[in-house]
Amino acid sequence: MFNYQKFEKDFVEAWNLHDIEYLLSFYTDDLVYIHPGEHPRVIKGKEQFKKYLEVF
Repeated sequence: MFNYQKFEKDFVEAWNLHDIEYLLSFYTDDLVYIHPGEHPRVIKGKEQFKKYLEVF
């Protein structure tokens, strides 16, 4: 059975550590991320998401 509590704990840990590789491990290669806000944009794929996170 999938452990959602562990997943959430580990995801938050990766985010708070600003560990991009660790964070990317939670996503599939074909991810689609929609950046909300004043200038919304769609980011497709793990490599593009990595570039986004590197400047975020």
